[in-house]
Amino acid sequence: MTHEKTVLQLSGLGCAACASKVENALNSLPGVISASVNLEESVVSVEYDPASVDLDRMIAAVKGAGYGAAPSV
Repeated sequence: MTHEKTVLQLSGLGCAACASKVENALNSLPGVISASVNLEESVVSVEYDPASVDLDRMIAAVKGAGYGAAPSV
């Protein structure tokens, strides 16, 4: 299994509970190995298997949890 890492820019986060919701939404996706939110920078670092999950599914999971997400530049 190949692992890759990406960083998503988040919007709408206000507290640690928000960060936890985002982490839980991403960690529940098949293929996501780990997701860790940096609340101060409003980003989430995700380690994942690209054969199992793609960026669009990760962004959709964050949006499903009630927050915005976009690829970090």
